[in-house]
Amino acid sequence: MKEVIAENVMKQIRQSGDELVERIRAVHGRYWASRTDLVKTILGLTSAILVGTISFSGSLSGAGKESLECTWILYLSWLVFFCSICSGTVSLWHLYKLESLHAVFFNKTDEIEEKVKAIGVKKTEKELESEILKIVGEAVKQSVSPATPSDKISHYSLFIQIASFLIGLFVFMNFGVVQNA
Repeated sequence: MKEVIAENVMKQIRQSGDELVERIRAVHGRYWASRTDLVKTILGLTSAILVGTISFSGSLSGAGKESLECTWILYLSWLVFFCSICSGTVSLWHLYKLESLHAVFFNKTDEIEEKVKAIGVKKTEKELESEILKIVGEAVKQSVSPATPSDKISHYSLFIQIASFLIGLFVFMNFGVVQNA
């Protein structure tokens, strides 16, 4: 008869969890960090342009003109810039979720420990090991499985952010051309 010693098992589980998270970060961490920097940069630029053009919208008319021409172009650029800000925020949220993988696994250790203690006595060491691996495998799966969708969502959100930022700039430049024509 074999009985589980929860303290020893939990020490190994925590160490294995730390190693797993570090391996994930070693592979993906630099990409997530550069993606975060890019999102923040574009978010700052877009916000500054949006706030600046809204604040000074009354003085955007061309030389010698008293009113704005084709204001719908200006409103369209604002809408596209707002879309860029929204997609950047979505990307940052999912990048945050990716960076919190270690915390998610760590928060599951109490639940894992309860389940390990509940295993009780088994006939063989193999049965005991199988039960422990099943518990740990499920906890790892629950902790790490959100990473794949979050990685994809943050990636595509960044693409949308960049595209809408560039489109917004193009539309705003067209508005400037119309005002000076």
